[in-house]
Amino acid sequence: MRKLFVGIAIATSASIHGLMLLGSSLIWAVIYLSLVQVEYDRLSDPTGKYEAVITYPKLYHFLPAMPGQGSDISGSIAIYDRGGNFYGGDSLDFVRDGYGVEWTETGASLQFVGEWDFAAGTYAYWSDDGERVVEQVRE
Repeated sequence: MRKLFVGIAIATSASIHGLMLLGSSLIWAVIYLSLVQVEYDRLSDPTGKYEAVITYPKLYHFLPAMPGQGSDISGSIAIYDRGGNFYGGDSLDFVRDGYGVEWTETGASLQFVGEWDFAAGTYAYWSDDGERVVEQVRE
């Protein structure tokens, strides 16, 4: 009888350790998939000097969606020059909103997101309380 109890204790201990290992592996997988970004699209300005890069978390590859809802995922947009220099970026409620980027003579703008001024090296956006915030992203 004693051997039976020892055997059950060992089996229980092994299954608990296995479940803990599985649980921690799943947590790390979700964290990894949330942080790694997948490129959704690239949009070039008319001169070809700048690109808007739209990305979203890789985690969305594993979430179910109905047909036509692929662009309903949230993501981010960032603008780079041909040399790979970063000019600022922000989050998007839907990745499809990134297609609304408008190239201007001095930079780019995206309604409800922000404005880029390439010559000045600034990115401007509106804070939650409605104030315009200008960040110097390039010298």
